Amino acid sequence: MGGSTMLPTGRRSAILDYLLQHEGASVSTLSTVVGCSEACIRRDLRKLEEDQLIRRVHGGASANVPPTGLPVAAKMERQAEEKQRIGRAAAALVEDGDVICFSGGTTTRAIGKFLNDRRGLTAVTNALNIAVDLSSLPGARVLVTGGELHPKSLELAGPLAERVLPGVYVRKLFLGVDGFSATHGLSTHWEVEAAVNRLMVERAERVIVVADHTKLNRVAFAHIAPAERANMLVTDTGADPATVQQIRALGIEVILV
Repeated sequence: MGGSTMLPTGRRSAILDYLLQHEGASVSTLSTVVGCSEACIRRDLRKLEEDQLIRRVHGGASANVPPTGLPVAAKMERQAEEKQRIGRAAAALVEDGDVICFSGGTTTRAIGKFLNDRRGLTAVTNALNIAVDLSSLPGARVLVTGGELHPKSLELAGPLAERVLPGVYVRKLFLGVDGFSATHGLSTHWEVEAAVNRLMVERAERVIVVADHTKLNRVAFAHIAPAERANMLVTDTGADPATVQQIRALGIEVILV
């Protein structure tokens, strides 16, 4: 896709993904990969460096990934355009007066940007950044679990978070995952996050998984729930058709955006 048709967030997402998959790359290589001028690439590299997502080296760059994993800012850059489309489609499922729950994650956070015209929502979340976003919605009541803060994802987890969730019941859970496999189910990288997400699933009438295509047919370290526990998957059109067919065969509605 050429630079003339790709949004800046999409270009930076493509650059970051390429750098994460390789040890590094030159400006000319990135220009070819992304399809825009070298001057355009240099501007994007400056922005990514300001966000501490890459390291500039002579003639190119490499990804700046700490041993504790990607920070929220890095995850926001990845598949940014797809996450915005998913967020908009998921937000359309929310009605005035809904009682909803959000797990942490950049895809679930994208939903809140499209809820400004909803009234009287009650929202439960274990993610501090999502709680702050939702607090600006008209008449919204926002409940935050306790727990230990994970500095990269800004999620609360652990025994304190697990004590709160059994006392609530929500109509719709918007669940972000690191892996969605028709065979192996829903999964995430962090076992204590999986425990909180499992409780969210148990307390929800309807489970709506929001995940871009890179999360499909993948299995992460910590199991959350069987795939069949999801009622719906909202993903992007980059999803493999065979994988989508497998998920639909389980009786799960799939929305492609």
